[in-house]
Amino acid sequence: MRAKKVLLFIFAAVLGLSLLSYARREIPVDGRLVLLDVLPMFGRKSIPVPTGEKRTAGETENADLPIERPARRRIAMNLQGKEIYTGQKIEQLRQIFGEPDRIEMGIYGLQWYIYHKDYSCFLMAAVSDGVVCGYYTNSAGFEIDGRAKADTCCGDWDPDIKLYRDKLDGDKVYAVFVVWEESKQSIDTTEREFLGIQARENFDVTNAFRVKKGLNPLLWDEIAAEAARLHAIDMGKKDYFSHISLDGRTPIDRYLRLCPVAWRAWGENISAGREFGIDHFDAWLNSEGHRENLLSDKFKYLGVGAAYCEESTYRYYFGQTFITY
Repeated sequence: MRAKKVLLFIFAAVLGLSLLSYARREIPVDGRLVLLDVLPMFGRKSIPVPTGEKRTAGETENADLPIERPARRRIAMNLQGKEIYTGQKIEQLRQIFGEPDRIEMGIYGLQWYIYHKDYSCFLMAAVSDGVVCGYYTNSAGFEIDGRAKADTCCGDWDPDIKLYRDKLDGDKVYAVFVVWEESKQSIDTTEREFLGIQARENFDVTNAFRVKKGLNPLLWDEIAAEAARLHAIDMGKKDYFSHISLDGRTPIDRYLRLCPVAWRAWGENISAGREFGIDHFDAWLNSEGHRENLLSDKFKYLGVGAAYCEESTYRYYFGQTFITY
């Protein structure tokens, strides 16, 4: 009888911890907590977002021998009839895709060529030592090595190729990310300049997805971006996570404090615990309420802001402020 009571106590304790973990909706990733979902806001209402399937950071272990892969292997992508591949010379990249609209030092400390003039064929290409060493796109019509295609379902068949999936649309592949492991550089991801670059890339991938879904791209709004950045800083410094500031201000209150306007619609997405803008976008895309903001036809402008606070729970904080006036 005593043994049964002990077992019941252990079971209750484990169940209690499981419920606590679920309620917090966070998991440890690379030594830091990552928030799984939050409540998006638009107008003056908040929409509850179901947690759904939890994100995991583990890898499958088995007894198979590791497959030998060349460090600088050629991974080709056809993007709407245009080819890009790792190992491609910069001159060839420029000849096929033209001059980039923006060049910046971004993910993994690499130089990224950003092609966003036509969001229907959006591309980010990583360059190192005169050749392409990686790329990202979430536009329609891409195909990787003749095996993985945009807007289709397929398994994780290559550890060197990261496929992003739309869990709210049949788990279809919506984006691809490739970077040579040996090309990755150490970079301070806490600096304001880097965070600003990630905010801009988040803005671009949001517009690429909107265009893919038949919507107009949003226009960049500097006031909205600053409102989002200041709120991200505030959440980090005061270590909380909410659309409502600790002093009671709503997203539109924060915008109007910077620039009084006669607004017609507004919305906000927030996310925490991730370094890169493309990953914050992925989290929002796969959450019903946040996705509603991303794909709303009521908004005209968007600003994205990011901040880092070492002493806070999640360290990295991102926000999107949508507005129409």
